[in-house]
Amino acid sequence: MDKALLDESLKAVKILVLDCDGVLTNGQMLLNGTDSPLISMSARDGLGIKMLQRSGVRVAVISGRYSEALAKRAEVLGLLDCITNRLDKGVALNELLTKHGFKASEAAYMGDDLPDLAAFKVAQLTFCPADGEDEVKAAADYVTSRPGGFGAVREVCNLILKSQGHWDEITSIIAKVHSHDGKEPR
Repeated sequence: MDKALLDESLKAVKILVLDCDGVLTNGQMLLNGTDSPLISMSARDGLGIKMLQRSGVRVAVISGRYSEALAKRAEVLGLLDCITNRLDKGVALNELLTKHGFKASEAAYMGDDLPDLAAFKVAQLTFCPADGEDEVKAAADYVTSRPGGFGAVREVCNLILKSQGHWDEITSIIAKVHSHDGKEPR
């Protein structure tokens, strides 16, 4: 996608929908013998999500599996839509957009693996982390310079904020919150 079209699409984003494994995480699962594997998520991605929410952009997650860690992270970040156990991500995305009255032209989706390609067909704007599958990178409108779980989501959040003209305002607010009480969840 050329820069002008990308910027126009970024300005239209009202909802950013994220896959979990390989996007919010690095895709690794540490198994410890319990039903819920341990996963690692980036605090920088979390702050990016909070900044995007403050600017009025809704953020949601669609994941192919349930994870207690994801449910807790979604709660901490104030994600009102955390859809799990859905391999049919295109259908899930359409349902989410309908539920909230968003048009596909207002939706951005970030995924890294083959099940995400169905959602790519729905969203106007698509993103893939640098370490995503080759087929997904080829289908994405934008491939981040960072890998999943290591700031790829933050990179996308920053792009949207800057394109929509919210960067200076939001970063100023975040700096004040952190300097006064440090309670902004990340």
